Amino acid sequence: MQHHVRAARPVEAGGAAKLLDAAEDVGFNQPLTIGVPATKASFPKAQSDAELAAESFGQARITASPLSMASVAAAIADGTWRPPTLVPSMKQKLSERELPAKVKAGMHQMMSAVVTKGTARSAGLPAGTHGKTGTAEFGTGEKLESHAWFMGFKGDVAFAVVVEGGGGGGAVAAPVAATFLKNY
Repeated sequence: MQHHVRAARPVEAGGAAKLLDAAEDVGFNQPLTIGVPATKASFPKAQSDAELAAESFGQARITASPLSMASVAAAIADGTWRPPTLVPSMKQKLSERELPAKVKAGMHQMMSAVVTKGTARSAGLPAGTHGKTGTAEFGTGEKLESHAWFMGFKGDVAFAVVVEGGGGGGAVAAPVAATFLKNY
């Protein structure tokens, strides 16, 4: 059997640009002025259709920290991204970014469904929690592993949990968030 190998096609500029704009609306590629050293969340513009597809569900070359993902959850919760603040006297260099109302409503509906009937339904999360499970793969070949992620909000509390090497977000990180929310 002969296999044909195709080079990755360059991505359509509109799709990659729209995805990048949406990511930047919730804090990606924004500097962090928080009073302690922090790495900003990075969302490179996709260079191929394959990379655009991977970026559309949080993979490829995207990097983020729990702080940056908690600020994403906070932006989705109230519809406005604000630079995270750990030291109140630090002057922020960025202004707020408002999300379109349709985006906020749609994200609330989807993130509620993740908790009520999706990948986090068995985590024991309290009613009213909105969230998104995830994994971040690392390693190669047979040594490929995943960090477990869960981010979300309940009321006016936004959070992000990462369990290094934990595997699936719904089974591992979401129960950690449930314990936090029940004891908050």
